Amino acid sequence: LFGFAVKIIMLCPGIFAPYRHCAYYDPELTESLKYILVVGVTGGGDEGKGTMIRNTIGMVSGLPPACRCRFIVCNNEEGHRLEML
Repeated sequence: LFGFAVKIIMLCPGIFAPYRHCAYYDPELTESLKYILVVGVTGGGDEGKGTMIRNTIGMVSGLPPACRCRFIVCNNEEGHRLEML
């Protein structure tokens, strides 16, 4: 059980320690934006499921507090391009 808890903490650090934003951040800065797009590039077969989950949690944790525009998270999976052809 302890090993499982350690593995969860290692794979998902964003759950327990939220991302710190700049001290000078003002929500009005996002009013003029249409959207914010965060793209995470993955290596496909080189990375495991745990790495994918950790990267996705990291991208979502970048959401600015009181954001006044759309916040879009996109996983760009580079490993299986040849399989799609």
